[in-house]
Amino acid sequence: MIEVVVAIGGTESGRVKVKTISILEDYWHDYLHFKELAVTEKGKSELRHRRYLRVAFLTLMAYAEGVVNQWRFSILREQGKSEHDICKYIRRETFSGKCHKLTRRASLARSRKPQVIQKARTLRNHFVHLTSGRDAMLFDGLTDTLIGEIEEALIGWLDEVSAALGMERHPNTQEIGRSLAKAIGAVRNEEYSA
Repeated sequence: MIEVVVAIGGTESGRVKVKTISILEDYWHDYLHFKELAVTEKGKSELRHRRYLRVAFLTLMAYAEGVVNQWRFSILREQGKSEHDICKYIRRETFSGKCHKLTRRASLARSRKPQVIQKARTLRNHFVHLTSGRDAMLFDGLTDTLIGEIEEALIGWLDEVSAALGMERHPNTQEIGRSLAKAIGAVRNEEYSA
């Protein structure tokens, strides 16, 4: 989903501001940003390095779940389900259940990726539903190597499903905003999450 806001007016005549918003695209760029911060902190500060790894990981998982939910929403809408029913389906289905349905619909061959994705989802749940006594395991357990494995499996799977179903992971707000701005007229302000 994308939201486009066009503001025309102000004290300057002809001032146009186009704002294209996609939280999914922002999540993706947030993930890349925090992953890079983790890399720059490695060897300098273990606490900050781990903090940025954790934020990158949680953002990557939010991104993946958002993409999966968006695709499920689109498919269920195509099947004629009401928005109310779609929201119930999406809330009721587990993440792995949604991934399984998308894999089946995309007619993808079985691979190791769903196992890595499920492992990532379990780790995400440990962070989000924190229970006593897991601090050290969570602090030490999230590594650059693990993030790399999770990203490779998750993004690889998302790209395969995206290609098979003809659905994009997230919109390119810069491209959409520039096209819209060009159609409307001169734009003085331009800002994107990339």
